[in-house]
Amino acid sequence: MNKEEFIKAVSDLIGTYVADEELYDDSAQLVVNPDNHEASLADGDEEIDDSLDQYDVMDMVRMDADGKWIVDNQAVSDLADEYSF
Repeated sequence: MNKEEFIKAVSDLIGTYVADEELYDDSAQLVVNPDNHEASLADGDEEIDDSLDQYDVMDMVRMDADGKWIVDNQAVSDLADEYSF
């Protein structure tokens, strides 16, 4: 997976979250496998393996002018910068 593919995958996951917040609890986590850069969403109360990186989903969203949650593209890009591709 390259950086652009990672950014798209994470953005799609966060987009799924904001499209239907009821699917996840308030402390939903973005989980990233640092070895292969695969990402997933998890409820905050799920057991997450210590070898996986986890980030608060709310750190990856922002509110638009209409009061709707949207993907924070800068936050996702900053996250991608933390990994070597």
